[in-house]
Amino acid sequence: MWGAAETRIVTASDIKAARARRDAVPAGTLNPPNSKTLIAACRERPDVFKHVVVIAYGEYLSRVAKKKLKAFKEQAAVLEPSSDLSKVKRPWGYQVGAIPIGAWIIDLDRTDVKLPKILGCSRSVGIQREIEGEELLAVTPRGVVSVGGRRYPIASTARALLEAAGKQIMRAGKKGFVSLQQAIEIADRLARKQAP
Repeated sequence: MWGAAETRIVTASDIKAARARRDAVPAGTLNPPNSKTLIAACRERPDVFKHVVVIAYGEYLSRVAKKKLKAFKEQAAVLEPSSDLSKVKRPWGYQVGAIPIGAWIIDLDRTDVKLPKILGCSRSVGIQREIEGEELLAVTPRGVVSVGGRRYPIASTARALLEAAGKQIMRAGKKGFVSLQQAIEIADRLARKQAP
């Protein structure tokens, strides 16, 4: 009991560490936007959503990457429930370069050029696998974009907006992905051009 964190004396280094943790919290997450939809919330407070990216891709993982992802899934399935990796249920994989750790990913599948579709969201948790002669494989668990404790599922209007601009979003993704704010700007420009 006397050695527990709740009962020990707080030192200057404890205060410094607590301040560092507080300062590491992204701006606005303690006061999330009022909007209920992902697109509206990003328009209202783009600073809070700078860690949300859109990955638009035109081809699936390489054969080797698919094998590595399958091996990861099998390994995660047999781990102890207390293991961090056991919490990665039904992960997705991306070969697009270095995805920032903690970034939420909106998956925009353009493998069928005539029918692009948003498959959902996942989060970069820093799990990567090396593949010789290819981009890293990032393994990401599925989820719903969450900012400041509020969840922002992708509404059908957001899906339609981003899917319609999939080709342009894919072209803009020099690193393999674009920020959600940039994707919205691209989609809005395209919508204005197509308006009568």
